[in-house]
Amino acid sequence: MRKGENFMKFLFSMLSASFLGISSLNLAIPVIKDKEINNRDTFLLNMNLNGTYDVASQIKSNVARLMVSGITENTSIKNHQGEAIGTLTDRGSQKFDLITVSIYLETGKRAVLILNPEDLELQGFIQLDSNDTQFKYVYFSNAKIKNIGTTYVENLYYTNYYSDLIGDAEFIVTRDSMAHAFNSIANYSGNPLIMKKHLVAAMLVTTESFRFFKMADRVGQIWNYEAGYDWQIQKKLYLNNWGKWSDEFHESNFENAKENLSVLKKISPN
Repeated sequence: MRKGENFMKFLFSMLSASFLGISSLNLAIPVIKDKEINNRDTFLLNMNLNGTYDVASQIKSNVARLMVSGITENTSIKNHQGEAIGTLTDRGSQKFDLITVSIYLETGKRAVLILNPEDLELQGFIQLDSNDTQFKYVYFSNAKIKNIGTTYVENLYYTNYYSDLIGDAEFIVTRDSMAHAFNSIANYSGNPLIMKKHLVAAMLVTTESFRFFKMADRVGQIWNYEAGYDWQIQKKLYLNNWGKWSDEFHESNFENAKENLSVLKKISPN
């Protein structure tokens, strides 16, 4: 890619961030297709959990990058803080096969998650070798993305449904539990049964925080040691309502979505 093209993509991403009312933090990386994973068209997102940057701001910047990339599109509706609400589109899955989210940790390692650009659902994670290169793709049994070209693959033999991962069990999300979750993903031992709550935490920081303004803010608060949150309460109040509030928005009933959702599901086909 020529230097001029890189500069124009960089400029476009920065202007888009300003237009969307989102901090330009984490948007300085040009928004381009990357063939890092064995010629799969991959959209790359990054988060730094080593204390360098504010976590909530990084999440919201990643949400803005989804819009700049075309994975989501601007609905022209903003919340009370002036943050744009996006909706997932078919163009996202046509442009990109998958989304990778690299989580950089205080230990110096990184956890790499795979999301589906159609719905932002967590599909699995990549186990890295000692050289920080891809080694194995570990995926949920119901994942739509089951092969990304790694040397090895592993089926977890359970789904990404919360009923499979956690059920009604208590889960108080704290900074320590989030850090432990991502360290466990980065250092996966090959025992899938101990990973369930860790993957719930990973979904909260990525999938759910991308979808919900409040989840992004609450994850930021947790990381700043301001609070711990009962995950089951968040599920009942917010997470279970993503589809319902998205449908209401697409039917021009904006009230619930406007203050809660940062990314809507795609419009259901008639």
